[in-house]
Amino acid sequence: MENVPGMLAGATRAVLDDAVARFESYGYRVVHPVRVLDASLFGVPQKRRRLIVMGIREDLPGTLEYPDGPPDSFPDRPTVWEAIGDLPDVDADEELFALNNARYTKKPASDYAKLMRGAMLDPADFSYPRNWDGSHCTGCLRVRHTPSAIALYTATRAGDMVPGHKLPRLDPAGIAPTLRAGSDSTHGSYTAPRPIHPHRPRCITAREAARLHGYPDWFDFYPLKWHAYRQIGNSVCPPVARALGMSLMKALELEPTRPTKTLVMNDEYRLPPERPRSLKRIPQVLHFPPVIAHLFADRFNDERQTLTNGKFTFEEVKRAVGETGVQLTWIRPDTFLSEISRSRNVRKLLDPCLRRGYTIRKCNDKKYIGEFVPVGHEEGIEVKAKADRSSSISRRRKDVARGQKPLFT
Repeated sequence: MENVPGMLAGATRAVLDDAVARFESYGYRVVHPVRVLDASLFGVPQKRRRLIVMGIREDLPGTLEYPDGPPDSFPDRPTVWEAIGDLPDVDADEELFALNNARYTKKPASDYAKLMRGAMLDPADFSYPRNWDGSHCTGCLRVRHTPSAIALYTATRAGDMVPGHKLPRLDPAGIAPTLRAGSDSTHGSYTAPRPIHPHRPRCITAREAARLHGYPDWFDFYPLKWHAYRQIGNSVCPPVARALGMSLMKALELEPTRPTKTLVMNDEYRLPPERPRSLKRIPQVLHFPPVIAHLFADRFNDERQTLTNGKFTFEEVKRAVGETGVQLTWIRPDTFLSEISRSRNVRKLLDPCLRRGYTIRKCNDKKYIGEFVPVGHEEGIEVKAKADRSSSISRRRKDVARGQKPLFT
């Protein structure tokens, strides 16, 4: 099991201890003490600490131990520039604002770079050999920065944090900080903080991030930048994963053998033809109210001015979307009401039911996702949204009172 080191502290420590106790009650020998491994000690040019829990079945005779580092044949940990310096110079190619592939123009200057490009064999690598076009690499799609951002990045020295941003400018002679993944739509849709290139006023490409994570260049990521950064930031560094795998094989008393089959890689990333081409920004005040009105009308008796069975399921939401013809194609059971509550126009979105004296609260049971309740209900989503905004503003005021700069001016 792999997770963040914070699992060892605070309230989550009790959860971890309980999980380990359960593993042991199910017949596993868990290695104690549970350890945090740092990828930078496994040949990866990144300071990345992760909690690893390892265990083996009690009926197996082998002894399981944590790995201490990569095999002797793995190159010494490179610096940032030794890891990415031979990658294509994307700044010289305007087409890379639209294209994802770029040709190599430099020779690898370090053993690590040679290994990533397949120009050097690692005797301890027992994965399938890959047959791929080594003349170019993917993950080179550029980001279009504003002039003010470019000026800010230019003025930031290598190794320093960009003022006003949670972005480090990479030190070419050092190693990278932890590469993060950002979050999906259910957790705020935060874009992954992408470090700034050590010599160029731009964030690093997905391929540069992959090099700093320990991925070989034949490994392909989803071609959209946001998804590629998430895939990289969410993953265990491959050299660390390989060291863990070797420890497991040793405990199972298995000798790795080199496969004879070679896997042929595609020349391009083949996206499914039925994928959505893009998610258009939907005007919320145009498309949410008709759905709310449809759901409410099904439950409200105009003659008696009463509401019966105020709860509704996600299937009913989808039916309302279809019958009203609105463009809410991306909604899921866990996002429909969250999108409404996060909106600055939450009262406008709920207007069809607010005018009748009702609001909506979230339901936590398996069948229903929401329920119409009288206005003023403490769990009403517009009441909770207002409380969240108030607490956020008060926190900012406290920060300013302590002499910190305000987040917004």
